[in-house]
Amino acid sequence: AALEAEVAELRQALDESNAARAAAEVAAGDVEAAADEAETRLEETEAELAHSRATEQAQADLLAEVEAARALAEDRANHAEVDAEAEWSRRLRNLLPPSTRAALDRDAPATEVLDVLVQALSANATIHQSTSAAATAPAAPEASADEAAAPVTTPKITSLQLFAEDKGPVRHHGTKLTASGKLVGCTLCAFQWYRAASAAAPDAAFEPIPGACFPEMFANAEDVGCVLRLEATPTAENGTLGEKVTVDTEAPLTTPPSVETAVADALTRGHTAFENLRLLPDGREVTLNIADNHLALREVATGRANVTLPYSPHGPFMELDRQKPQELLLSESSASASITLVCASGAERDFIALTLAAFHQRAVAAGAGASGGGAAGAPQMTPLAGGGGAGAERARAGAYTKTRSNTGSRKPSAAVKTAAAAAAAADGDSGNWRKMKSRVSLLISTRQRQR
Repeated sequence: AALEAEVAELRQALDESNAARAAAEVAAGDVEAAADEAETRLEETEAELAHSRATEQAQADLLAEVEAARALAEDRANHAEVDAEAEWSRRLRNLLPPSTRAALDRDAPATEVLDVLVQALSANATIHQSTSAAATAPAAPEASADEAAAPVTTPKITSLQLFAEDKGPVRHHGTKLTASGKLVGCTLCAFQWYRAASAAAPDAAFEPIPGACFPEMFANAEDVGCVLRLEATPTAENGTLGEKVTVDTEAPLTTPPSVETAVADALTRGHTAFENLRLLPDGREVTLNIADNHLALREVATGRANVTLPYSPHGPFMELDRQKPQELLLSESSASASITLVCASGAERDFIALTLAAFHQRAVAAGAGASGGGAAGAPQMTPLAGGGGAGAERARAGAYTKTRSNTGSRKPSAAVKTAAAAAAAADGDSGNWRKMKSRVSLLISTRQRQR
């Protein structure tokens, strides 16, 4: 019995030893697996560290390239500003009388040349407008024998044409007009856009468009029903002006059919509204309501009608600024202060102008306003139902100066205002008035660009 008990104890101890050995083997396997996993994690960590270092180096290289590109862009911009300043200085010098130009420093900045030009205009000086090669040239240093023997080439421009954005003919408003041509004997050219009621209109009927003195221009609602003309004057480096060349649009500009349909639908309903407009200078959101006999501006935040303007043969007064195609200026009359609305786009601004002109024309024709006034046409700076002629042109010139100051832009100088007033008084000579108004408009546009 004792031996059997001892054998049983030995068997139990052997079983426990076998169990412990099995547990140790399992633990050893776990330790080995943990070691393999740790080694794998170590390799992954080393790979991530190497990738991070490569990324940091790539970012550093990219930053260096960006800084180099920025420095190059700034250098090019500085050179471009200097070149633009010199170009404007040369153009403005060409407008000065020969005697004044000779006394001016050749290295004078464009702003100084512009001030001298304004002073010359206010003093009734004659701006150099010669169209022949024999015109008096500015004083220059004595030329060498070779230079004296060189032939003098009269500057000119050939193959002047007008294109729309799609390279086709210009038909509708809202189109960007672009001129193309070839300059011969010069590198400078002065431009001025004009407008008349028909292609058969005489040259005297074409009126200069204020501020439109570049080879490109966006036709807006103000040009509907009109033929546009571009006048190009090539200019040599010594100030000699070549022969003026003009090119007209093939026919009066029309309104796209989709816009005509939308305006007709609004007239049929008898009212319409334009939302999401902004009122300057504080940017309040307003809604413009156009009805049969008046227009009203309603503030969205309060729901109140801030402005109500009834229709009459003398108002409301509206202006479309070509330099700010999203802004529409409205006032009760040419003598009252104006308000400025900011539209979402130039197309919306033109649509509002055409709609307002249609409602106003119908109201005046039906006798909703006071008696008098002419037929309403495309919206312009005169009353919407106003007529034409020299009196209307003087009203437009006066409103042009007034509304510029109301929009927060810099006011024209006193010399420019004096010149405009002197031109407005010249009732007996419409040709001189057109020339003077064109020069004043050019000065206003040039001064705004310089500043």
